[in-house]
Amino acid sequence: MTENIISTISAVWSFFNDYLLIFSLLICGLFYFILLRGIQITHLKHAFTLLWNKNIAYTDDKVNITPVQSFLTGLAARIGMGNIAGVAAAISAGGPGAVFWMWVAAFLGMGSAFVENTLAQIYKTKTETGEFKGGPAFYITYGLRSKIGGLIFSLVLAFTYGFAFISLQTNQISESLNYAFDMPKWVIGLLLVFLTGIIIFSNLKTIANVSGVLIPIMSSLYILMALVLIVIHFTELPKVFYTIVTSAFNTDSALGATIGLAINFGVKRGLFSNEAGMGSSPNIAAAANVKHPVSQGFVQMIGIFFDTIIICSLTAFIVLMSGVYGTPAAEGLEAASLAQASVEAFMGKVGAELLVFIIFLFAFTSVLGYYTYGSVGIYYITGNKWVAHLYRLVVLGFTFWGAYKSPQLVWNTADVFMAIMCFINVVACLLLWRPLFTVYKDYREQRKRGIEIPVFDVHKYPSLAKTLPDPDIWSAERHRMQAQQEQANQNN
Repeated sequence: MTENIISTISAVWSFFNDYLLIFSLLICGLFYFILLRGIQITHLKHAFTLLWNKNIAYTDDKVNITPVQSFLTGLAARIGMGNIAGVAAAISAGGPGAVFWMWVAAFLGMGSAFVENTLAQIYKTKTETGEFKGGPAFYITYGLRSKIGGLIFSLVLAFTYGFAFISLQTNQISESLNYAFDMPKWVIGLLLVFLTGIIIFSNLKTIANVSGVLIPIMSSLYILMALVLIVIHFTELPKVFYTIVTSAFNTDSALGATIGLAINFGVKRGLFSNEAGMGSSPNIAAAANVKHPVSQGFVQMIGIFFDTIIICSLTAFIVLMSGVYGTPAAEGLEAASLAQASVEAFMGKVGAELLVFIIFLFAFTSVLGYYTYGSVGIYYITGNKWVAHLYRLVVLGFTFWGAYKSPQLVWNTADVFMAIMCFINVVACLLLWRPLFTVYKDYREQRKRGIEIPVFDVHKYPSLAKTLPDPDIWSAERHRMQAQQEQANQNN
């Protein structure tokens, strides 16, 4: 009886994680690639110009965050162990071809990211303190008129990010520091609890500011290290590209991982890294005070490009150029250990220690981003501040527990909840194609008329306005009042 139950649970887990997750992501990506006419190609340049354009938001807002802060906080959650350990794990399990399918998933995922983050802006609401809140739970509740669906998503979000994913990230920090410097894990756990507690018991602006400082440092450091190694060994690049592409369509298991494994691990590890379509980044994207929902969708789309196309690719090149993968020296190495061995092959022990420092920054900023996502789920369930404080304490408990010990059960559970959360979000994004296209068309038509910074007035679309929790957020009157306030502040 027990064996049958375990077998059934395993079958359900495999179905969600290996089939439903992958196909739902690819179908959503292809659908919006066609509907929006390849937006990740035709509007990529425009998206980059918006990233640092202060005019797309109201700059006098003292409560909410800016689009750039929203982008960096979302990037804090994206850029983590998935960019190093995730890529190495994909290659270890799915072969070099997994990198190709990681690129494909990221390319399509850029469109999915645009959609989910735009929807988060459309269906956001405002708290008593003036903060904007939104995300999949809100557009499921109001756009699809399903309170139960929103509640289920919020619970899955709070558990997946606030507990399971945070414990996994702190475990990676603990393992790396323990291996490199022989630090006791309980000491590392207490240190992480102290650092995390100071930040999460503050506010979203503090998290955004910390992310804004750490992300440029860690990203620049890792990119610089990777580029130096790649430039020194640039003659190996053509061979690496050839290996990646040919392995992506390999059908002979005798030659390594087959195409099925390459697609499976390429898409899954790519998702773990960039989170496109998972429904995570919309929770922070909704907090940006922008003038048009679509502009925030474009800004968040760049995060997928930066995370996977750039940083994940650098890791893949290092692993495949090092000469470690595919040799007896790589036996028993996977995920972070394979990445560390690859860097060590180039730079020796100094390189391995430098990578430990980078891993710490990557994983710690992910912890902050994960908490932010999870807290939005708790806010949707209840706005009670004491429940929010209790959630923070539980998060700190998992921060220590993950650093001290993280069993395989936690990883498997996180995988299941990640797949469920992603599936719910993808279905919602597909069903909400009409309001998404309406808002996108409004933005595009304003741009065609020569308006550099479009402003959205939902009251031009009465049927859409009726479904929004707070349509006045997108009213022409509100835009006019905020513009007057900004002008008055500038004059003073």
